[in-house]
Amino acid sequence: MKIVHLSYEYPSPWNSPAPFMYEFAKAQTGISGNEITVIRGGFKKPVLSCKDIKIYGALSISPIFGPFLSTSPWMLLAYLYLKIFKGVDVVVGHNHVPLFFSLYKLIFGKLDKTPYIAYFHSTSKHKKDIWRVNKEKPSFFEKNVENRINFIAEVLALKTADYVFCETWQVLSDLEYSTKIQIAHGKEDEEKHILFAGVDARHYSTNFKAFKQWYFLRNKKVIFYCDYISTYGKAGLLIDVVERLGKDYHLFIVGDIENSYAKELKKKISDMNILDRVTLVENPFYREYITYYQTCDVVVLPAVRKDSHIRIIEGLASGKPVLYYTPKSAGGTEELIENNATKLERHDLDYLERMIKQAVNKKHKIDSASIKSLYSWERRAQKMQEVINYLVKPK
Repeated sequence: MKIVHLSYEYPSPWNSPAPFMYEFAKAQTGISGNEITVIRGGFKKPVLSCKDIKIYGALSISPIFGPFLSTSPWMLLAYLYLKIFKGVDVVVGHNHVPLFFSLYKLIFGKLDKTPYIAYFHSTSKHKKDIWRVNKEKPSFFEKNVENRINFIAEVLALKTADYVFCETWQVLSDLEYSTKIQIAHGKEDEEKHILFAGVDARHYSTNFKAFKQWYFLRNKKVIFYCDYISTYGKAGLLIDVVERLGKDYHLFIVGDIENSYAKELKKKISDMNILDRVTLVENPFYREYITYYQTCDVVVLPAVRKDSHIRIIEGLASGKPVLYYTPKSAGGTEELIENNATKLERHDLDYLERMIKQAVNKKHKIDSASIKSLYSWERRAQKMQEVINYLVKPK
């Protein structure tokens, strides 16, 4: 089965397909008969690569023109080259980058009947929610051009795709709400369209202590914050908590971050004179997270975005207790999270301090083996393969 992924790029210096898409494609190579090709932005040799995946570069995303006038048109040309000279059985388009491919399918779909699976990881509505919640002011281009084109890309993909997968329940809900196009009918049918991100079980261990060998962490209890670092994520709240907890605790704040908020956090850490108790790691390579999971004693997420539970799953896969807060239960929140992680009820400092102490000092029974099995990339690849086998008729 010749499967082509249209993937956005993981930015410099990695110049790779986005991590989740890369891991997913790699899992697909393990299914007998599959030949996987990925078209992504950038021509440099990618850090994330696999001998069983053919990776073709398209023009990198231009900060001035965005992905739609840089990477996206060239992806269509790359697809046409592969279709004519190599053969393509099915296309998997990720998020909004396949805009021009979707437009091509809308116009020439009766001539080119190559099955098309649209796989959405986020939505234009979600982007607006982030701006609102974080009180960010997007640029004129982001708000009035790029995000509107995102919306058009969603509509075109939903009109032309033979099947739609969504990474989370919230993405599914946003697409149906924003576009007024119903993807599924009934709860049982909705489940078929959800394809959560996975974890690479080989890289998670409950025995390896990673940074614990570093002298400044010896005999310390380590707290790990690992979501997008923004005002919404409330990483700053954990700085206040660790200051109260004392010198026996160390806090790692790790993740992609807003530049203005990074400056605010650094100033706060310096003003509180706790530079030796808080480590801020900005924009890490995605596999670096694994080392911090292995090092920490507890994962604390004071405000998990309602559509993003992968950090909870990764923490549980590492065998670590996870404390998390969501503003409200998202539809379809997995029972596994509710049974293995601890939901925080509020944000006051006394309560958070007490919950962290309890999590660190209490022995937790977390079935990390089952979690790694349930959320393995191989299971996700097999779920999509069932759809591919249905869409691609035997010749």
